[in-house]
Amino acid sequence: MSRGAEFHLGYFTKAQHAFEGWIEWQPLELWTTTITSLQGQGHDAPFFLLRNHASGEYFAGQLAWSANWQLQFQRDLKGIVTFRFGPFAEAPLRIIAPGETVRTPEVHLGHLSGDLDMAVQAMHTHVRRSVLPPHPRGTEGLIQFAVPGDQGYYAPFNLDSAKKSADVAAAIGAELFILDAYWWDVTGDWQPSAARFPDGLEPLVKYVREKGLRFGLYLEAEGGR
Repeated sequence: MSRGAEFHLGYFTKAQHAFEGWIEWQPLELWTTTITSLQGQGHDAPFFLLRNHASGEYFAGQLAWSANWQLQFQRDLKGIVTFRFGPFAEAPLRIIAPGETVRTPEVHLGHLSGDLDMAVQAMHTHVRRSVLPPHPRGTEGLIQFAVPGDQGYYAPFNLDSAKKSADVAAAIGAELFILDAYWWDVTGDWQPSAARFPDGLEPLVKYVREKGLRFGLYLEAEGGR
C-alpha cells in the first residue's frame, strides 16, 4: 500500500464485546496492532476490513474458524502493511500424534476499490458461492419465524410458550419455525432441557408440523465451546 496512506481497521467485535457480528473501526497505527479473542465462542467467522483512505482500496478477510483467534497487523514507516490471522491460544490448541496431520483453517481474502457496501457484499457473495454448501432443494428463501431463547430472561421459554409462538408463525404465513438457543441446559450436550421440555422436543415438532410449518433447530456446532 502507498506511503503516507491513512488506514482504518474494521474488525469483528466479538473479540472484546458480547455483540454478535458487530464491526468496530479504529485507526491502524504504526507498528503492531493486535486483536485477540479468547472467549471461545465466535458465533461466525471472524473478519476484518482494512480501508486505505488515500486510494479507496479495501482488503477484506475472513477466518474459517469460530473458536479462539488472533488478528495482528504490522504497519511500518514506508506504508507497508502485513498481517497474520489464525487460531490462537495461551496453551496448545491440540497435540497431534506422530504421523497425524491436521488442516489449518482457510483465510478468505478480497481486494477491491469502491465503497464499504461494495466490499461487504463482495465478501458475502464469495462466501455464498464458494464456501457455504448449497441449501437442500426446496428450502431456499423460506419465511422464517425464530423463537429467541434469550426471551427466557423476560418471559417463559418452554413447550407452552413455543407452541404459542408456533400459532403466531402459522397465523402470519411463516413457512419455517426455528427453535433458537438454550432449548438445552448444558452447552455441548445438546439434550433438551428437562425443566423446559420434559418430554423432549418431539411434542413441539409434531405441533409445529401440524400447523403446516417446517421445524428447524438452532445448534451451536460452530461455537467453539
